[in-house]
Amino acid sequence: MKPARLHIAMVCLPSWGGSSVVAVDLACGLAERGHRVTLIANGAPPHRLAAKFSNDCLQFLPVVIGDHPALAQAGALTVALAGTLLQLLSREPVDLLHLHYAVPHAMAAQLAREAYILKFPATIVSLHGTDASEVAADPTYQALLRRALQPVQAVTAPSLALAQIASNHLGLADMPRVLPNFVDLQRFRPAATRNRRHLDHYFAAADDSPVLLHISNFRPVKQTPLLLTQFAKLNKQLPCRLLFVGDGPELPAVQQLARDLGVFDRVASLPPRADCVELLQHADLFVLPSRSEGFGLAALEAMACGTPVVATAVGGLPEVVEHGATGLLTDPHQPEQLALALQTLLQDQQLWTRMSLAARQAAEQRFGQAAGVQRWLNLYQQLLAPA
Repeated sequence: MKPARLHIAMVCLPSWGGSSVVAVDLACGLAERGHRVTLIANGAPPHRLAAKFSNDCLQFLPVVIGDHPALAQAGALTVALAGTLLQLLSREPVDLLHLHYAVPHAMAAQLAREAYILKFPATIVSLHGTDASEVAADPTYQALLRRALQPVQAVTAPSLALAQIASNHLGLADMPRVLPNFVDLQRFRPAATRNRRHLDHYFAAADDSPVLLHISNFRPVKQTPLLLTQFAKLNKQLPCRLLFVGDGPELPAVQQLARDLGVFDRVASLPPRADCVELLQHADLFVLPSRSEGFGLAALEAMACGTPVVATAVGGLPEVVEHGATGLLTDPHQPEQLALALQTLLQDQQLWTRMSLAARQAAEQRFGQAAGVQRWLNLYQQLLAPA
């Protein structure tokens, strides 16, 4: 029998971050299967949505924060989102509410639940990273977040590592269910012919040297200054180039550091973009030296393009990147290992080729979009099944 057509209200951040990408890709995958999805975010649609998808089954509902003086303080988004959810529920039936990133979405849903006089929809909260590892560890928010998660039907995390962190910080009765992120294998795929010269026009030094790629929100957790320092060390032994993509609070300091280290002409910086496929397809290596990662979606997208990953062995990254097979993982407490791992892969073409093929194969076998969307549908249907 054909599964019932569901209406899912899905809340996400409007940012370039992984949680937003996951929400948009899942919303699009569900809409392609005929389910109705109302995607809710503060302000404009998430960046990836406009570039990716158009479907009658998918609608965007913005959260609008009023210009009342009392709403100018912190907390305005939580209240506005709660009001938006109540308005949606009063207009049309919603089968399930899926909240991506716990803060402030879980708190907003708790407010809406308390104000709603009818039966509130089944609710899933998906933890994605710092909402479980940093915010959940902060005593200011810990009790509020724990309370907001108590009435929901399911809490999920994309990796076992993040599920364990969340469980430890919040003292959850049940550990979050692990549903790994996924990647669109048709979109993120190896180029017919890999050629780093496609990236030359981004650099002052267009000399056909290897290109390292880092996609970041340039927050301290991403450790981009450490990456740049190790890159400068590597560049003395093996000329190469570093391409940064993204924006964030540390970017100006990183650019100044590149000048101070004498590698500014070897480094290029691009603003955030919805589509990084060409960059991933033609870069030699993807580098992610984070201090913490809930999953590492950008690393998975690189793997799907056949680009080996060099990353720190933190959080969920060892569940995505298999050390010695699809990339190299380094000790986060020994930063010098990063330059060494990069040099090893750049100088050993046979090893690089073997890892490139294995990376794509791992993406196909473990993280494909079709299987990923089906995992979520299975959970939705389990939660909605009659008791």
